[in-house]
Amino acid sequence: MRRDELLWLLAVLTLGLVVRGVFLWAGGGVIDSDEAIVGLMAKHIAEGQPWPIFYYGQPYMGSLEPTLAALLFLIFGVSGIALKAVPVLFSLAMIPLGYLLGKRYLGTFGGRVASLYLAVPPVAFVEWGTKARGGFIELVFLGTVSILLTERLLRVRSWERKTIVVLGLLLGLSWWTNNQAIFYIAAIGFTLLVDGVRRFRVSELLSALIWGGGAFILGSAPFWYFNLFQAEKFQTFTKLSGRASVTEMLSHFLGVFEHSLPILLGGKRFWTADDLFPGSSLFVLLLLFMGMVVFLRNRSPFRLLLGSFFGFTILIFSVSSFGWLTQAPRYLLPLYSVFPLLFAGLVVACRTRVGGAVALLSVLLVNLSSNYLGELAIPGQPFVSGGDRVSVDHTELYSWLNKQGVTHIHTNYWIGYRVAFETGERVTFTMFGEPDQVRLANYERVGEPLERWSPVVTTLKQGARLKDALARSGFSFKEEFASGYLILHSFTPISPLGPEVDLSESKVTVSHHPDAAGSLVDRSLDTRWGSASPQKVGMAVQLRLKEGKRVGNLELNQGQWKHDAAEELTVFLIRSDGSEHLIFEGRFTDQLLYSRGIFRVSFPVEEAAGFRIINRSEHPVLDWSIAEIKLFEELPNGN
Repeated sequence: MRRDELLWLLAVLTLGLVVRGVFLWAGGGVIDSDEAIVGLMAKHIAEGQPWPIFYYGQPYMGSLEPTLAALLFLIFGVSGIALKAVPVLFSLAMIPLGYLLGKRYLGTFGGRVASLYLAVPPVAFVEWGTKARGGFIELVFLGTVSILLTERLLRVRSWERKTIVVLGLLLGLSWWTNNQAIFYIAAIGFTLLVDGVRRFRVSELLSALIWGGGAFILGSAPFWYFNLFQAEKFQTFTKLSGRASVTEMLSHFLGVFEHSLPILLGGKRFWTADDLFPGSSLFVLLLLFMGMVVFLRNRSPFRLLLGSFFGFTILIFSVSSFGWLTQAPRYLLPLYSVFPLLFAGLVVACRTRVGGAVALLSVLLVNLSSNYLGELAIPGQPFVSGGDRVSVDHTELYSWLNKQGVTHIHTNYWIGYRVAFETGERVTFTMFGEPDQVRLANYERVGEPLERWSPVVTTLKQGARLKDALARSGFSFKEEFASGYLILHSFTPISPLGPEVDLSESKVTVSHHPDAAGSLVDRSLDTRWGSASPQKVGMAVQLRLKEGKRVGNLELNQGQWKHDAAEELTVFLIRSDGSEHLIFEGRFTDQLLYSRGIFRVSFPVEEAAGFRIINRSEHPVLDWSIAEIKLFEELPNGN
């Protein structure tokens, strides 16, 4: 490479680093919980714990990114900045790749334009080039290298075996890293098939297939090991095999052009339907269309490769179950492998310097506007509930937890995993409230009575619901505020939890499906009573005690049938004289206390002969189910 080329690459790499550095500095290097999971994986790898093949809690998206982050953690220590350095480095590495791709197809000037596009890209590429979300930007890098290798095969007289093997290894590594590699695999496979049938004998094609296929299997070895030797075979395929309906496919396809492409090209921002400036979506689509026209006029075999890649990407995305994410098109980021070339081709094709300058400035101004127009486009922290977001600064929260000696909390996904990573797992959490995807099951402390719960950390609106639920369920509590969160702790029931009452299956009666009534009190969460018909108002469960007991707590446990819970319940205590005392009335599943599938109501201790539970909600499909009912006596001697 000539000296002027090296100087150019050094200049655009510096520019690219400044663009991404400003973005990171303005955002304070703060991570979200999706990134925190990658960080926790990297921390565990660096500590010598068993190497995870996939992103925690899901059988896809391989651990290349956390493995590389673990190396940085060993050198620089565990931090959000070290974690984000991995995607940033891959994002910067795309700049020289864009130069090489542009140079091969369009000459030196085209390479410079393509690299400049990637140095100052639309905000979507800047944002996802600074997010450690499990391999998104790494896939774009690996896929672009694969396109470069394929371009080499298309222009040589005979396919080189070493190139075929390296290409297979890269595509295999890409497939394990992120299954969006299917975009590259489909386009490259189709292009090489067309080229090979035209130029080579069948025996040569079979030889290339054997060598390339074997290398692919080797490159994706962790993927196949997991899917062949884990308890549930081919989990990845089961998880990713969802397909959209015909109507949904059409909606996804139209959404690509209405939202996804304008967002990726800088005409809109993530999760917004509004143009960045009047007509910006139409403008960027027009530039893209012009670039495509210029590109398709070229008779190079490279045209088939990039054209099929663009087409396969949009088609596969549209038919997939992920196609609904048109306003957050992270699954279309691989298109950045071809965008630089299309826009560079448009600039190069202009017949005058003025025309080329106008085209180049148009593209760069759109990219800059998407990053800086109005304000720096720093993404906000994730939404939790009712419009409340996770706080940017957790300093006050960590100070309060340290002061109180708290090492475990109850909170939701978006707060919890970030807390665990930023405290170096000094503070872990039990999933509580929405969203509630459990990624690290060893954090969970399930089944503890509420009065022994660690503090609950929640947003203000979610906390208001929780306070109401606690009050109606017979619990008092203390509250604090820190980092914009409500912290509830020291939960105290009206009646302390005493010994569990022995309930008899023969004493249970139900309005529907009486054959399963005994499952309500068989002390097994693997069985359930279900109504065997859709939920209706008035469905009831009644249980009688063998003898009168002084009780103060009632618990309903949904077990594995949380989805069959009643939305609203009324609960009566039946006295020995047959009269009834209302102990609970209101929403059931909406209450945050139900988030673990267990609901308990505490009430003043009273002599009880039984209880009656009435469903006050309806559902057109779901049964009403309960796995287990428990009653608890007052503590002996009132203690």
